[in-house]
Amino acid sequence: MKDILLFLVELQTKRFLRRHKPKVVAVAGSVGKTSTKLAIATVLGLRYKVLFQEGNYNVDISVPMTIFDLPMPPPLKLKTPFTWLLKLWYMERKIHMPFPFEVILLEL
Repeated sequence: MKDILLFLVELQTKRFLRRHKPKVVAVAGSVGKTSTKLAIATVLGLRYKVLFQEGNYNVDISVPMTIFDLPMPPPLKLKTPFTWLLKLWYMERKIHMPFPFEVILLEL
């Protein structure tokens, strides 16, 4: 079930990125990612509308949730199919809505 849900979330994410074509900046590494991300967001925010998550959840789904600007569900709700159906529905809606950001800043 998890593989199917991750596939559907990945599909929705690709559709979103194709439609809105935001600039994407990703921060990766083993130390200092969150503070680096926040510093980059501050600098880019002077010129662009930047979307980023405040913290880092360190789960597979955090990148798509950030891209769709959706809150991360509590850990126990991550396991319920209803939560994912609701999130997929929100994602579908957001694909067709205007996107107010120019840059998406991700922490990998």
